[in-house]
Amino acid sequence: MTQRFGVDVRVLPTLDVDEIALLFVGYLRREIAVSRHPNAGNAMNDASIEARENGLSQQHADEVVAAVARGWQWLRNHLMLAPHPSQSSAFEMLTPSADSLDVPGYLLEIRADDLLGGLVLDPDLTTDAMPSFRRGAYSTAVLAAYRRVEHRVRQTAGLGRGVTGRDVMFAAFNPGGPLADPALETSENQGRAQLFAGAIMAIRNEQGHHVVDIDDPQEAAELILFANLLLRILEQDADLVMFLWREKERGGEDEDPEGEVINLRLAKHRNGPTGDTKLYFKKKQTRFVSYATEDKNYAGYYSPANGSH
Repeated sequence: MTQRFGVDVRVLPTLDVDEIALLFVGYLRREIAVSRHPNAGNAMNDASIEARENGLSQQHADEVVAAVARGWQWLRNHLMLAPHPSQSSAFEMLTPSADSLDVPGYLLEIRADDLLGGLVLDPDLTTDAMPSFRRGAYSTAVLAAYRRVEHRVRQTAGLGRGVTGRDVMFAAFNPGGPLADPALETSENQGRAQLFAGAIMAIRNEQGHHVVDIDDPQEAAELILFANLLLRILEQDADLVMFLWREKERGGEDEDPEGEVINLRLAKHRNGPTGDTKLYFKKKQTRFVSYATEDKNYAGYYSPANGSH
């Protein structure tokens, strides 16, 4: 029995609209080859005829025709069909992009693009990875995404350029590291370190150290989404992330009874700069002041005697 659309029409209502539409590309090429100009009415009529030839009920036949209508509109929306310049308005033509289309490859690409297009990606991925992804340079896009992950972790943790790759992740996230979460169990911080280090070793290193050609846009999209997840884990929901630690161990012979120097690292500041500074903790007042205010000649020095700065 003739399959005008390349598959049994009974399955058309079960397919995604992009699959239906791209099946039509082959159908329309065959129509044009026998001098039949693309026409939505003709396509739906062909679907109705084939449905009857297969003994489908009227309800099932109507579902087949509706699937054809959806697929046809998808082709129009994606600029693969255009009005035919020398025919009546009912007739259309394949655009050059559709006429030369690799259908299986395009189906993968459009689905991958749809997968990423529906999400809000990290701004750095949008600027660093997505241009290459849209050009079909999938390996370049993935490498750019994971380089961004490494750079963001190094920057947030305040690590120098001498630390690279997996060492950045272990230094940042292992217990005691600048990005270790004191609220988490040791094993959880170690797990986070291994998660980030594994991504760098298994994905970024493979892309950066070997000639790896990713030709599957779905795979590339999934790898970029994983990089996006890592950046979200790093950022969490906080606008500000600070880490504090003592300049000296407590209980030493030279311990200052009035207070102590505290290091502050501003690891994340969504609306401002990051960096390191020092604070002075006044024990009797249980408050922090700028380290510079320990100089009593400093204009902002807090004096308990007069209660002023």
